[in-house]
Amino acid sequence: MASPRILIVKTGAASPEVSREHGDFEDWFREALGDHARFSVAFAYGRGPDEVPRLPRLADYDGVIVTGSPASVTAPTPWMESAGAQLREHAEAGGALLGVCFGHQLMCHAFGAPVILNPAGREIGTVRVRLTEAGRADPLFEGLPEELVVNCTHVDRASRLPAGTTLLAGNDNTAVQAVRLGARARGVQFHPEITAPGMRALIRSRAEPMRAEGMDADACAQRVEGCPTGFAILRHFESRLCGGRQV
Repeated sequence: MASPRILIVKTGAASPEVSREHGDFEDWFREALGDHARFSVAFAYGRGPDEVPRLPRLADYDGVIVTGSPASVTAPTPWMESAGAQLREHAEAGGALLGVCFGHQLMCHAFGAPVILNPAGREIGTVRVRLTEAGRADPLFEGLPEELVVNCTHVDRASRLPAGTTLLAGNDNTAVQAVRLGARARGVQFHPEITAPGMRALIRSRAEPMRAEGMDADACAQRVEGCPTGFAILRHFESRLCGGRQV
């Protein structure tokens, strides 16, 4: 059976010091899932905050992945509102969709849950998140441990679970770590696509604000673990949700 055709909706770019060695956000998903030729990339953002690109027809793809971004949904711009509306429409129509980090927050915002600066502070590095009962039964996580070891980096979070959606995972720092937004649409606050070297590079690129917040970037980088569970989650999205299985 042919591999699903996946559109990567790019919502930002990695910093030059990270991308020089590890590639940009879309590259991480390609490397995690392989078969690069089946991926297309669409830019959700323009050259300025008021430029609003139109995404391609999402239904033409077997699945859509929305990347992370240095931008913040705490101050939504026109391109965020436009992309969010198109992604919500796709999710509500039963399309396969995975929002990651900023992509997850954008989807939560589009479904009516404001995104806020995280009052619990920055969450970065290797962390643990716990699946809910619904999460353990969900195709995205089915068969995985109840406590997931994942990598993340974010300072914002969804303020609450969007109405009409289902909580799949959370932890003490961020209650909404994973959410079901539609029959085949999911959001995850963490980064299933990041390798351990990539995570360490991201931490190094954020060392200065981390120090200002009283965090030890070097110690955080040393604690980073490889997280094969993340790649398993991406493969589940591809095989169980892009493949048309619904719950």
